[in-house]
Amino acid sequence: MKNKIVKTIKLDGGFAGDIHLIETENGERCIRKSYANNPSVDLNAEWNALVFLHGKGYSVPKPLSKNTDEMYMQYIENGVLWDVYQTVDTATQHDLIEKFTKLLHDLHVLDISRACPAVLPYIENELSEIKNILEEKQLSNYLPALNKLELQSVNIAEKLPCFIHRVYHPWNVLTDINGKLYAVDLLLSQGDFRFDVAWTYMLMSRSDFSEFAEAFLLEYAKFNPSVYDDFDFYKSLANLRWLANVSPFAHGQSELECFRYWIKQAEKFCNEY
Repeated sequence: MKNKIVKTIKLDGGFAGDIHLIETENGERCIRKSYANNPSVDLNAEWNALVFLHGKGYSVPKPLSKNTDEMYMQYIENGVLWDVYQTVDTATQHDLIEKFTKLLHDLHVLDISRACPAVLPYIENELSEIKNILEEKQLSNYLPALNKLELQSVNIAEKLPCFIHRVYHPWNVLTDINGKLYAVDLLLSQGDFRFDVAWTYMLMSRSDFSEFAEAFLLEYAKFNPSVYDDFDFYKSLANLRWLANVSPFAHGQSELECFRYWIKQAEKFCNEY
């Protein structure tokens, strides 16, 4: 930062990183995000995604600067979408779901012609990455679900690759005082848009927000009805990927008790699929 920092307020940074609201001597405010305590997260990748998407005109906070351990971005004053969603009336909630869904769809229809080639076939690569995680973390109890998906994947027709967020949900979207939404925490890659939709749908469903999940899916189908093609497969794929990502961190840690409930919900779906 060029200007002297005079005030720092720690915000809820979630599971992965630390987030602070920074105020400088000239009254400017911005967000500082750091993964210094979590070296497994690639700060450069998130920064590059932010810069790239901002340059494309996609709605993300403006990137300001970056150093080895932290990055600075525009402060979005109104806050996290889910916090706002819970305080407004039904009509406004519906409007927010429409905007939330459109923001994801806007990402999926961005031009990828000049981007780096995607790793294809997408499903094969995704299953391979999941398998590597399960074997490395000794999560053998999920291998039957993986094997089942591997067998079924040969009958799945993949869509054309697009940019995907990978962890899209109402806690990874901010809204300003004018009602504009901004996507954050992108693990930007290329893949099948149905994975993104299924990830959001299943996360909200297993968090007991099924009404939001169903409304989101219906709104997305207005943009692209083919989202329903093989959607159960992608729901299971998204669930299994989430289990592979989260389960290693949810054992023996009392502060992650909430994860255990969500894990049981995800396991239930994988077993039923």
